Amino acid sequence: MLHNALMETTFFEKVLSENASQFAYLDDQLRIVSHSSQFERFAEKRGSLKSQPITAVFRETIGLETVLEQLISSNHGTFLLENLNREFENGDLGFFNLSFFATGDAHKPLFCMIQEVTEKAELMQSIRQKENQLLLLESMLSAQNSDAAVSFLGNSPAVQRIRRTIEKIARIPTSTILLHGESGTGKSMVARTIHHAAFGKSRPFVEINCAAIPEALLESELFGYEKGAFTNAIASKPGLLEEAGGGTLFLDEISEMSPKLQAKLLSFLETRRFRRLGSVKDVEVNLRVITATNRDLTEMVRENDFREDLLYRLNVVNIELPIT
Repeated sequence: MLHNALMETTFFEKVLSENASQFAYLDDQLRIVSHSSQFERFAEKRGSLKSQPITAVFRETIGLETVLEQLISSNHGTFLLENLNREFENGDLGFFNLSFFATGDAHKPLFCMIQEVTEKAELMQSIRQKENQLLLLESMLSAQNSDAAVSFLGNSPAVQRIRRTIEKIARIPTSTILLHGESGTGKSMVARTIHHAAFGKSRPFVEINCAAIPEALLESELFGYEKGAFTNAIASKPGLLEEAGGGTLFLDEISEMSPKLQAKLLSFLETRRFRRLGSVKDVEVNLRVITATNRDLTEMVRENDFREDLLYRLNVVNIELPIT
């Protein structure tokens, strides 16, 4: 049995390494065991990446640890992240797919491979450019905050920077985004614009203000509930997480979320699973989470008013508003 496993691993390595110059092996802690020299091209760190966790090398994998660990434990299957991008030192933008394969090898159970798709992505980007511009404009015009919407129109350097920022992060559909700015800076509009640039009109955008709803009601609204979960639960109801599946959930005033709900949200971000109130069944949802606040969350962490581990999960991409 061991001989067959070694033969399968050797064949696996031979096939994949001959067809990819940018690859790495990971251990069961998702740390890089070894990698090709070309693997560094799209990495966010330079030099040897050995022993580095994959989340430190590719920020897009933050929040996907459980998925990759399940890939290892199942001992088969693949996981793919498509159309990721990096800005190189010369200012060029490169696009790539990041694939993970279970190897069956106890010492290096995951094979990670990069496929560069820059030419294809540039072609698709060119085709969609006009469509995205129309979606951006439509989102701006339909935003509830008309003052902020007007400030986003035109071709001033500030407006162009806003558009570039939004279009860039929209290309990473799995990233979690934190918007920070005073009231009236257009946080809701920016969230909708990011959603439209990434998904168009076909996927749901669900918004809720965490400061406007009492804790008990916010919990049932977010996670849903089963019939009989509480006194007035006369029928089962899906939560906003389920309604936003495949699209975007926008949590405004995230700083006002209670410690209990912060813990539940953290669990969801780590596993992409949750349970309705009164249920024993896990629900799995894939979506983008955008949060917004006008408070200093780092200061709230120091004062023990906000979870540091949750802030780490939310702050994968940070946008300060207004963009000047």
